[in-house]
Amino acid sequence: MASHLWANSTTWNPPSSGLINEDEIKKWCYNLQRLWNMYKKDEQFFCLMQTKLDNSPNPYIEALLICRNCEDFGMPGRLTLAHDVMVHFKFWLADNDAACQCLNHEAKLIACKLIPHCNDGVLAANIFNLYCLQSEPYMLKSVVDEELAGKKYKEACYLATLGRLHAHYTVEQIALPLLLQDKLIIAEHFLDGSPDHQKALVMLLDNILGMNDISQLHQLGLSLKVANMKLGNLNPKSFKKLVSRLSKKYRLSDLCPNLNKKNKKGALFFMLKKRYIEKTIGEESWQEMAHEAVKDSPDLQIELIQGVHGYGAHQDVAFWIRRYKIPVSDLPEHVQASIDLNSNSSSRPVDSCSSQKDLYLQLPLPSSSLIIVDNPEAVAAFLDEGLKGARLVGIDAEWKPSFGGKPPELALIQISLPEKVYLIDITVLKKNLSKELMIQLGSQFFFQSSILKLGFGLNHDLRAIEHSLPDIGGSLDVNVGGYLDLQTLWNMLTSVYNIQLPYIARQDAGQGLSSLVQQCLGKPLNKENQFSNWERRPLRENQITYAALDAHCLLQIYSVLEKCCREQGTVFAEVCRAAGSCSYKPSQQKVQSPAQKSGAGSVPSSHGPRTKLLAKNARLLCDTMVQGLGKYLRKLGIDTKIISNPVQHSYSVQLALMEDRFLITRGKSYQEFASQLPQGHVMNITSQFVEEQVDEVLRFFNICVSQNDIFARCMGCNEGNFMELSCSQIISMMDSDVKEFEGTPVKYHKIPRALLTKVDMFRVCKGCGHCYWDGSHIERFLRSKVAKKVLPSD
Repeated sequence: MASHLWANSTTWNPPSSGLINEDEIKKWCYNLQRLWNMYKKDEQFFCLMQTKLDNSPNPYIEALLICRNCEDFGMPGRLTLAHDVMVHFKFWLADNDAACQCLNHEAKLIACKLIPHCNDGVLAANIFNLYCLQSEPYMLKSVVDEELAGKKYKEACYLATLGRLHAHYTVEQIALPLLLQDKLIIAEHFLDGSPDHQKALVMLLDNILGMNDISQLHQLGLSLKVANMKLGNLNPKSFKKLVSRLSKKYRLSDLCPNLNKKNKKGALFFMLKKRYIEKTIGEESWQEMAHEAVKDSPDLQIELIQGVHGYGAHQDVAFWIRRYKIPVSDLPEHVQASIDLNSNSSSRPVDSCSSQKDLYLQLPLPSSSLIIVDNPEAVAAFLDEGLKGARLVGIDAEWKPSFGGKPPELALIQISLPEKVYLIDITVLKKNLSKELMIQLGSQFFFQSSILKLGFGLNHDLRAIEHSLPDIGGSLDVNVGGYLDLQTLWNMLTSVYNIQLPYIARQDAGQGLSSLVQQCLGKPLNKENQFSNWERRPLRENQITYAALDAHCLLQIYSVLEKCCREQGTVFAEVCRAAGSCSYKPSQQKVQSPAQKSGAGSVPSSHGPRTKLLAKNARLLCDTMVQGLGKYLRKLGIDTKIISNPVQHSYSVQLALMEDRFLITRGKSYQEFASQLPQGHVMNITSQFVEEQVDEVLRFFNICVSQNDIFARCMGCNEGNFMELSCSQIISMMDSDVKEFEGTPVKYHKIPRALLTKVDMFRVCKGCGHCYWDGSHIERFLRSKVAKKVLPSD
């Protein structure tokens, strides 16, 4: 970085005499701050630092005093003078080995006392490492003890974490006081380094949770004499969420009996509502999952009976009393007065989904077409015969609902072809599926881009599959390997392209798969088996049918959506490409859109240009909502203007029209832009992650990027013209203090001197003078996800 500025300096020699005057350092720091504010890392700044350190009787102490007297010391972030001072001190030390003799006890003690007040992890770590404090545990502990004595828990936590002093302190000394002061994020850095402290804190909080009285936290804080407690925003619900988050983060759910009990109680009330009010859970599924929630807790069994009684299901009350053999005397009096234990009915009839089958979509396949794959031989047969010739399949997954403890384990993967549905029994297979066969399953199906795999909410399913099948050969990505999420496609078709589906959505329709099925096929799905025990074997017949239909209906939906697009003048294949990395091409002939039929020429349809658009020919405009995306698009050589400051929407519209650019935005602004610009000239980004956003843009506009386009534009000003200057030319300009070359400013002061011996040629932007050179950033980019979309150079 800046080490070049000291590369030619002589070895440091201490002055013959002299003491460090802190008052003089304060005045000197004032001038340094002014220089840094104006020029940041200018060469004058580096030279001033070098001269100061070269003439210091103890550079280690002087560097700390300079750092401490910076105006921005104690402010977080790397864009501070204090941070730059220590970075440049590090480079100075690398060129002045003799200075290490000054690293004495006094310098280390000053560093120890400075670290807790840095308020920035990076700066604190730099000081810790530069001053070799890992070799001074007793000194570190004495400073931590001093901070704790002054009730400065945050400062103590910083130093104890860096020094790995966990064994010397309990959670009550550091982590718990920070939690009581609403500074748990700081405490978590300390906890992350010690499983024992993680367990201790989580168990302590779970015990308090079991008391059903969070005022116990306040009492505990008083007993520890914690000052400035901030528990005003903590209520029973938020406290439960806190314990739940920590138990999940540190995977300690087994040590949280009270949290697990509360989660099961919440799940029980949820199921009671699903069973008796919404009537969307079948009797067998209800009995399975209610039993899973209460089987280990007599208290929850009583809660179950009281809940069922509250809905007037007296026969069900008798069923559960008999199942758990609960003495009638243990029940509340109002329940005792209404039960009839002589009833022969196992459960009160409920007007559920199963009693109204005609209202729901039915699986159009016989049971002989539903194939259970539960052994290695069946997996091999599925890969060899089942997938032969397959180009389009529906995929779904099922798992047993979790009650807030351990993450759910995948139980079933359904893969539907038009005439058959394969049910991959993961619960059975994961015990005896070889690594070789798992890799084969990945390469021939999950990563096989020639098979278009339809799903709904695919990301969740793929994460579950990846977790349960770790040896399939890589990380599953909805944008790679031939996947199409019908949820994304549905949202895009209705909100962007205004495609009308065959059936009107019901008033109570949500955004789930059942709603899409109803709008495409006329009837919703029967979801009464969704919330059931998918790990129990053998699976019930109605579970198998439900699982098969969940995957098979995706093929039916896809066919309907394709037909709707064809009839309404939208090219379905290109909409699919915009919605996902879809290589499948439907057999139907493409239909021209109204814009094409009317000879609209350069005005693209609602889904962007239909032919491939070379990156060097694309012209885009990113508004303030997607500035980061705009900078990334410049990396790909795409002409991208970025609106960096908030402006009126009319300005963005005018700029897009004047310069013939496609406008890219995100959020609520899209509708206003779409109403003022030609059809297809506005794109609404859906993802919040920049690499996924780039992928959306490339697919939406069908932009073709080659390796020659990478870094073909200036990241700062968007200029696409560069001039090349040799290393000798740059050095000559530096030595002569020449700022321009052939009328173009050259910002060579940002080039590290050390780099001049390693790089032969520099590319200088003709727009702003920024200097570029080939480095590791190109290799890093080529390893990124976006690089998978980059084509080989012509």
